[in-house]
Amino acid sequence: LFDTPNDATKKPAGADEPDYSNMTSAEKKKAKALARRKKKQAEKKAAAAQEEKKKKENGGKENGTTKKGGKQSGGVQRPEVVDEDPDGKELLKRDPLEEAKKYVATLVKNAPRRFSTWILAYDVAIRRGKETMALQALFKAKTLNPQSPQLFTRIVDFALKQQKNTSPNPNQTVQNVLQTTTATLLDNLSIETYVTSTATTIKSNPLSSLPARVAAAKALINTTTQQSVTVATALITQGGMDGREVSVDNCQKALEALKSFGEEAEGAVKEWIEMVKARYPLATNIQ
Repeated sequence: LFDTPNDATKKPAGADEPDYSNMTSAEKKKAKALARRKKKQAEKKAAAAQEEKKKKENGGKENGTTKKGGKQSGGVQRPEVVDEDPDGKELLKRDPLEEAKKYVATLVKNAPRRFSTWILAYDVAIRRGKETMALQALFKAKTLNPQSPQLFTRIVDFALKQQKNTSPNPNQTVQNVLQTTTATLLDNLSIETYVTSTATTIKSNPLSSLPARVAAAKALINTTTQQSVTVATALITQGGMDGREVSVDNCQKALEALKSFGEEAEGAVKEWIEMVKARYPLATNIQ
């Protein structure tokens, strides 16, 4: 919702009135009947939600009397749970980052040993502009899974943001800490050398996972200029099918990455599509 807010207001496919112009009389009649049925279902759902809301406002009373029924435990009636926002319209009005911050706090409290907790903590903190919290999340994640491509991607992301930051933290002490700890994350290398070194290590290991290859390829494009497209595409096309975590979904993500590299990668895109179709002949989303 924060990255692509317009997606929240998009209507799902088929939500608009169907195009009757190319339909036969029978098809048109069937489509209109289906549309009427969907409209009635939506109206019924909205009316039921409104009725439940009124009951709750009246203290669980229905037509002036207390509603009986429902599961009871020890003679005490359990309150019914009513979803007052079944379509999420009220939720969309809230600040997505503030809502995400609450969920992250819950994860940090109850699942601090899960790697994904700190990846999500970083994603939320960096979008909120909380650099020190984002940095802390990266170090926590590194202690749990230092070789993760998800972590590598975010370390590069953080370092690039620090490099491009034209308004450094006004607190000099905090700024010094950010610079020192960022250097530690990069193994005291420049960001270009860190990325190139990681990419070389990944390429030299035939068992390197496909997600790791994709992450390194993207980082090469974002941080280097000389021969970056050639080297980046080779990371995926040369050995990408032989390592770990090769699946249709990961192959699709690799294809999306190759397409994002521009015209120079068109040959690699075609090559990759052929390789994936040979491996997964029934896959329909590889094109």
